[in-house]
Amino acid sequence: MSNSYKVEGIILNSKDIKEYDRIYSVFSRQVGVFNILGVGVRKPRAKLASGLEPFTYGDIFLIKGRFLDRVRGTVIFEQFSYLKQELDFLTKSRRLFSILNQLLPTAEPNEDVFDLLYSYLRLLNELAYLKQLKQGQKTFQGKARNYQSMLTNLSDDERDQNNKESKRKKRQDGKLKEEVVHSKNKRTDYQKVNKAQNYSPVNQGSSRTKLDYWQRWLKTSLSAEKIEEVNDLLPRVLLWKVLYRHGYWAYSSVCSQCGRKLKAVTAEYSFFFSQGVFCSSCADTGSWKQKPRLRLKRDTLKLINFFISQEIGDVFRLKIDQQTGNDFKLFTQWFVEHILEKKVVL
Repeated sequence: MSNSYKVEGIILNSKDIKEYDRIYSVFSRQVGVFNILGVGVRKPRAKLASGLEPFTYGDIFLIKGRFLDRVRGTVIFEQFSYLKQELDFLTKSRRLFSILNQLLPTAEPNEDVFDLLYSYLRLLNELAYLKQLKQGQKTFQGKARNYQSMLTNLSDDERDQNNKESKRKKRQDGKLKEEVVHSKNKRTDYQKVNKAQNYSPVNQGSSRTKLDYWQRWLKTSLSAEKIEEVNDLLPRVLLWKVLYRHGYWAYSSVCSQCGRKLKAVTAEYSFFFSQGVFCSSCADTGSWKQKPRLRLKRDTLKLINFFISQEIGDVFRLKIDQQTGNDFKLFTQWFVEHILEKKVVL
């Protein structure tokens, strides 16, 4: 029997040991959460180091060891580079991965949770890209306004002359690789021009063409405030999905004591860790009146039920007011701390 094997996994975190080695926590599709040993990966020229960075998804080739299996090689599928460039995105994800590493059982495969984690990283990577795009807007908005004011002050003859001089100069400098001219307005279609890497429309074509580019570029679907809100919610959404799939939480629409449907007019329910969600009348009767509980707002319960039943990307559809968002974050914090029996930071 061969002592080598391959797993498809995501690197959760790492810990330095000895002088040049690291222990990595991996969540794999085939095995679940387990630890592996990277020998010599902290050396300056280590070949395996790049494929074992946290938030890296790929194939990991292992050799069975006495205590920990040793990494023999990696094949990188995705490294989520935009996510790693944003400090706030990276910090929240590291906190989430640390909690998941404690919540998930060791060496217990769970393909649903693995797919959830991969979807989370893909979605967060796209969100980080959008944030960078929004930051680029602010840099170019001032330039776009300057071009707009300049165009309004130029006559048609002056504008055409400037365009011809600009094109001639770019041709001489060798920067304009290709030109596609419309027969009607004699304007260049720069969407089909210069496909080279690092191409910037800022340095190409007329002022009006640049302005058109910026106007199209500024029309993105998410505002900067919405991006920050989703970045704050996504780790908690993934956390509730994982808690639900591992039996820490049940979809709650009825009282766990009397079995009646929770009343929509009630603003607050009670949650007992041993039983579940109670309506206000059951929670204040009998022996339950003296037992410790968590106050669960009605809107918080609705959010939790929505998150565990819908796709992770559906968080973009929600409009959550500040008070409801704060109550949801606070209840999530209390719930996870009770399970782990220690303070956590989300």
